[in-house]
Amino acid sequence: MTRCRTSMGYITVAILLHSLIQLLGGGSYLEIRRSAAISPAKFYSCVYKCIDSILDCEDLENKFPDTAKELEEA
Repeated sequence: MTRCRTSMGYITVAILLHSLIQLLGGGSYLEIRRSAAISPAKFYSCVYKCIDSILDCEDLENKFPDTAKELEEA
């Protein structure tokens, strides 16, 4: 449907990250979605999808020390 409405094609990872970073940086969702050529509903879907992906990434997980030795090393 996006291609029919805007001739832009599908939403890429770059658009997901663009939307999230701009929003977290204090940008207006109206300007962000206009530059990405997406609807308001799809904008919020992109933002939530990107946030969920980041939170699910095990490499970015907070790891706290379990032992006294690990605590000293930290």
